[in-house]
Amino acid sequence: MRPLPLVFVFVCSLVALAASAATLDPAFDESPATNGINDAATGLAWVPDTTGRLFVLAKSGQVRVVQNGALLSNPWVTEPSPVYTNSECGLIGIAFDPGFLTNRYVYLFITKTSSEQRIVRYTDVPSMNIGNNRTEIVVNLPTNGANHDGGGIFIGPDGKLYWAIGDLGGGVGVNADLVSLASKMGRARRNGTIPIDNPFWDGPGGNADAIWVRGLRNPFTMTMQPSTGLPWLNVVGDSFEQIFVPSRGDNAGYNNYEVSQPAGFLRPKLWYGTNSSQTRNVVAPASNGLIRVNNTLLVTTTNDQQYHVGQRLTLTGAGASFNGTLYVQQRLSARVFIAAQNGPDATSGGGQLATLNIGGCLTGGAFYDSSRVPAAYRGNFFFGDCNTGNVARAQLSAGNVITATDLFANGQGAGIDTDVGLDGDLYHVRGGGQVVRFFPVGTAQGLGVTPLNKWILEGTSGVVGVRLNAMPAGDVTVNVAASGSGSLSITGGATLTFTTANWASPQYVTVAGAADADDTNDVGTLTFSAAGFADVASTVNIIDTADDGPQFVVAPSPLTIAEGATGQLRIAFAQAPAANVTLNIARLSGDTDITVMPAQLTFTTANATTPQFVTVTAASDADFDADTAVIAVTGPGLIGKQVEVRVTDDEATVPVITSTAVTTAQVGMPYTYDVDATGNPAPTFQLDVFQAGMAIAPGTGVISWTPAVPGQHAVAVRAVNAAGASAPQAFFVNVGAAGGAGGGSGTAGGGATAGGAGTAGGGNTAGGGATAGGGATAGGAATAGGGANAGGGANAGGGANAGGGANAGGGANAGGGATAGGGEAGGSATAGGSATAGGVATAGGSGTAGGGGAGQVSGGCSCGVGLGGESLLAFALLALIRRRRP
Repeated sequence: MRPLPLVFVFVCSLVALAASAATLDPAFDESPATNGINDAATGLAWVPDTTGRLFVLAKSGQVRVVQNGALLSNPWVTEPSPVYTNSECGLIGIAFDPGFLTNRYVYLFITKTSSEQRIVRYTDVPSMNIGNNRTEIVVNLPTNGANHDGGGIFIGPDGKLYWAIGDLGGGVGVNADLVSLASKMGRARRNGTIPIDNPFWDGPGGNADAIWVRGLRNPFTMTMQPSTGLPWLNVVGDSFEQIFVPSRGDNAGYNNYEVSQPAGFLRPKLWYGTNSSQTRNVVAPASNGLIRVNNTLLVTTTNDQQYHVGQRLTLTGAGASFNGTLYVQQRLSARVFIAAQNGPDATSGGGQLATLNIGGCLTGGAFYDSSRVPAAYRGNFFFGDCNTGNVARAQLSAGNVITATDLFANGQGAGIDTDVGLDGDLYHVRGGGQVVRFFPVGTAQGLGVTPLNKWILEGTSGVVGVRLNAMPAGDVTVNVAASGSGSLSITGGATLTFTTANWASPQYVTVAGAADADDTNDVGTLTFSAAGFADVASTVNIIDTADDGPQFVVAPSPLTIAEGATGQLRIAFAQAPAANVTLNIARLSGDTDITVMPAQLTFTTANATTPQFVTVTAASDADFDADTAVIAVTGPGLIGKQVEVRVTDDEATVPVITSTAVTTAQVGMPYTYDVDATGNPAPTFQLDVFQAGMAIAPGTGVISWTPAVPGQHAVAVRAVNAAGASAPQAFFVNVGAAGGAGGGSGTAGGGATAGGAGTAGGGNTAGGGATAGGGATAGGAATAGGGANAGGGANAGGGANAGGGANAGGGANAGGGATAGGGEAGGSATAGGSATAGGVATAGGSGTAGGGGAGQVSGGCSCGVGLGGESLLAFALLALIRRRRP
């Protein structure tokens, strides 16, 4: 769905505001909204200084100020005419310079005409509460004067200016396009010049040199994650709302893909259906669509799904023991995922999964980077939805993995943007300009430090806010100390005093980051301490500014070229030096087959910002090694640069298949095996022996098939290239009847001993019959999978040793070694106990052990039926997870 034009949405929002707003999280409350700005609001940002100001963007071109909870009558700035405000155009983005406390720079993203957008910079004058000294930074950004104009803007951890623009409402610049800046995330220096290390830089003509990321539909807002420096890009979609965390040169795939991005494309970190809940059915109980072991639930769906880790799902129709809310912990395949769920070990299936319907127009978000809130909320990402007025919360682990996504508040009208104040509270602006403050309630006493991750420019200053989280019994003195980088110092507020009267008002610590002679970021730590309080640490990241001055840049880094070919390094100064400079270029280390020329380049004060080029040659040699070297570029009084050169070897090498065959399947269920092989040139693939309906993609080696007949089916695949040889792989696929499972093949590549005979998978007594896996103690004792009854009788699992032996029930040789399953029952080498043997408490085998028909308790899971094709591998992983737990 394409969102409604903002003008219409904002009018509708005035009606929506009449509905009761609510904070759904009981740990928070919200203040009454401030008066609206009487203009369509398009964003907000908390001013990073000691003035306590909140800037609210008005579509018409004004920046309004909220201070002490009230909207001030005079705007901070009014962008001079023209400001084009049709549809989603107008003043639509804001960013503060990381050196704001020193340089007072504020950047605005504005639609100027029906065909041009610009990024302009103002200088804040806090004593007068106005902005002046307007400077145009980036001009000629595209628009069609309608929707999908973007507006997201921030300054990254490299000190560069990033912005985002959508497809202008008509598919402009989508897919592989590198000419238009539409559908792109762009990158420039803060003065507007384009760095030569941008991924698609090619000089005049050709590509738009500012492109950083492509394939974006409507990136309405974006922000930098304070703890990592990573960009989080909020993209409004056709069918899905998506949040991306892109890096250099990524392609999100629009308009070919939404959520379904294949390998090689950027997939969203978080998504939800546009004004919809996505539903998927769970595989039936007969095929174990639900398996719960040790409070971990394995779920298999009947169709592919693209769930993201941390996605909230509601399961219904599967029975009281399984129904409820789930959060995806791990995706094992397109149809199988793991979630945590408390409950006894059990199996079931059926029912339906539904995603959370958050809304249909993803808007601005912010990270709760403050110790004002309990630890469970710190670093969480809060974002709004314009269509519904919902605010959602994405919880993040220490590894930056989403663990849960839930609604945080609703009834917020046309929610537009979100930010965290230096007071540690969360602020949200509605389309009509009303600002709502969310604040924690019942918070335990502590030091409320905001932010916990501060970014400043080298040679500038910044502030960190401090308050108490609850009223103290008496005066509290807070001491602040700096450690880590020697560049970091405290220039104000090293000692702060809070009383029963001022404990809730932020006080400020001023820090400075000194300039140094290197070109890397520095990191320091502020430690806040007070008697009777837990210490709080705030990280200060000092962004290097060498690239802003008369220093040179070398790109690309690393440089990859083919053996026998040449490549180019481009070198230019970001700013002209005071005098002419000669740079020296030489191989510092590595293979002598790699050479560079010329050995020197001279830049004048007139041409220093124009790139010059160095040719790197990789001579052919007789070995099969991928050569490497390090090229050093140095100059007098300048910061030297080193670039790694990587050479792709051109000697032909024969193919080698490196993947292990998938050897189990189920009637009526899709079977897939992705054959991987090495070789130079890259091999292609063919099937020498195959079954009816089986096909292989020659270029990728993906075998696809939907088996129709149970039993053991032979397959032979071959990888071929121009090196004059090929690599064969032969194996059997053991296909179980619908509702059952094949016992598996012993060794990928086939052979006489692989997986046993044609009826592998066993009959009614396979894997132990009624006492499957050894009865009540199966999977528990040291002899799990073994013993007189474990793993079956003399004929179960393929002979006297099948399912037994010292290693049975979990060792590498469990199930009788490489030839296990050599009889008619027991199936594969995993029968009677692979790494997963003993995995289910009532069964002495793995999910693939012994197969069996419905109703038989046959060496597998407790319900006595085999697993569906997708579940076989997943169940083995689930059992392994269980074994690793205490």
